[in-house]
Amino acid sequence: MIYIKELKDFRESILYEIDRYKPNRILIEYNGTADINYILRIINKKVYRQYMKVSTIYFIGDSTNLKEYIDNLGNFIIPFIKNANMVVLNNTDKLNKGQIEEYIQKIKSLNSNSYILNVNNKYTMKQNLREANVLDTGIIKKIKVKMKNYWSR
Repeated sequence: MIYIKELKDFRESILYEIDRYKPNRILIEYNGTADINYILRIINKKVYRQYMKVSTIYFIGDSTNLKEYIDNLGNFIIPFIKNANMVVLNNTDKLNKGQIEEYIQKIKSLNSNSYILNVNNKYTMKQNLREANVLDTGIIKKIKVKMKNYWSR
């Protein structure tokens, strides 16, 4: 795991880290203090594309305050939702069915293609992800990783 304080540091260090560790998967936790499209533009530049690609973008939102964040900090939050392949609504056990449905409709209005996963709380997230069967964790993934490792020797 590496910590990058500034986005300009990302550009300088990501290729070094890829060469050093030769990862099969890179997870980027982005804090949202700048436009996510900026980091996506960096990754999609030719010099980076030959070493990595963005395959999935997740947005995890705390449903107890997501509405306030969207209403008050929409310019930071909405781009994440619009770019996400999966939106995880966490802490839905603290909402009633009407509130959950309202959140789902709001998210669908921002990103109709995103998979929306309701998670009661952080303790059930792993189970909810397994039950939803939306993550590539099976035999195909294992074959892809083995082939990539073989060809990168």
